[in-house]
Amino acid sequence: MGMLILLIALISWQPMRKLAAPAANALINNLTLLFFPIGAGLILEWHRFSQHGLALMTALVLGTIITVPVVALTLQRLLRK
Repeated sequence: MGMLILLIALISWQPMRKLAAPAANALINNLTLLFFPIGAGLILEWHRFSQHGLALMTALVLGTIITVPVVALTLQRLLRK
């Protein structure tokens, strides 16, 4: 719910973009640190991944198919203003 409110505020209110820009840039600059726990988790929990691999891959593929267009459309809308 909070992310939806933030999205609406970023789309409709220009000063909110300027307030959020430093935090967004900091996250983007350190994005690789956010992927390290995923890799470590895959290595440590490989037995579960191998048991439920099909379900996990289906969730990953569908999540990506849904997320990429939503992010692209949102970015396009934000850059238009």
